[in-house]
Amino acid sequence: MPWTRQILRLGSGLVGIYRHVIGDVDTSTIVSQFAEAVYSPSGNYGTGVSVTDDGTPVVVSSATRQTDHSYVYYVLHDPAGIASVVRWSYVPGDLAADSDPSKKVADSGWMAVVNRIGTHLWFNEGEESGHLASVF
Repeated sequence: MPWTRQILRLGSGLVGIYRHVIGDVDTSTIVSQFAEAVYSPSGNYGTGVSVTDDGTPVVVSSATRQTDHSYVYYVLHDPAGIASVVRWSYVPGDLAADSDPSKKVADSGWMAVVNRIGTHLWFNEGEESGHLASVF
């Protein structure tokens, strides 16, 4: 199932925000994709980011830019639930285009985070784990 795209339309000189998904990495990591590679001079990719889970503000424990610099992983202090309505917001901090630091990431307003928790079949491969499903 492809991500639902939520493209923020912008004027020139601003970096767009493409989409956000929770549940593809785990139940507490929001994968955010920007329209182009981003950079934070301070190294803090969480500055200006707010997240709510069912309308309640949640703490973002860490924000890490990935090898593909258009992705940032935002790890929540507490995991979201399978039916959680998660929203993400960015008020301009110091995120900018990797290629042009004068090109800042735009104010997003509140954007829906696609909740894919429970759509993946993961197995715990530890010694003491058991599998509840069989594949024929």
